[in-house]
Amino acid sequence: MKPMALVSLTTAFALTVMLPVAAWAGGSSATISGPRAQAAFDTTNGCLETFVELQAEEVVSHDPPGPPGARSEASVLLGVFDNCTSTSLLNGFGSVVLAPLDFHVEKTLTSATLNTTINVFDFVSNTSFDVSVNLTWTSTGQIETLSDRTLIRFPGGFTNIRSTSNTRKAVATGRVVVGTTNFTPDPTPFASIFNVRTGFATVFFPQ
Repeated sequence: MKPMALVSLTTAFALTVMLPVAAWAGGSSATISGPRAQAAFDTTNGCLETFVELQAEEVVSHDPPGPPGARSEASVLLGVFDNCTSTSLLNGFGSVVLAPLDFHVEKTLTSATLNTTINVFDFVSNTSFDVSVNLTWTSTGQIETLSDRTLIRFPGGFTNIRSTSNTRKAVATGRVVVGTTNFTPDPTPFASIFNVRTGFATVFFPQ
């Protein structure tokens, strides 16, 4: 059983609307931005395959005319699968709101650290347990910039979305521990550090 790929919780956006103001009947706009890091570990020992997928983020959202708001969160997916009997032994997921110093990303995306405890619920045994996370990301490549723009039309208006993300490939090392068991004994190259900005606006035409 291979680990599912982590999906970025937010894509980076910046907005441009190419209509004269006089043509608008109304609308709204908002932005979401901030650094993130993700990693996927997959190890096999005999019949047992263990996988860990982890993501952390700091997000600043702004929905004018209100003030900006900030949040920081981490989530983890843990799994143990017996490939000999095709049996799931552990399938757990949990998330936590982070304290200010729990997650740190260098501005140039060269490194990141995460130190926290996440309570995880196991859907196999229907029990919960704490997972201790101490991980470090170290970049292995140059910054890659991706941009995208989407226009969604609907009766009476449209939503204009434009995205930009800066990403570095990385190696993640450290410990993801349940009790005395370390689920991440080896580094993983399936990791990245990135910074995203999301902006969108909805415009309504005069009726």
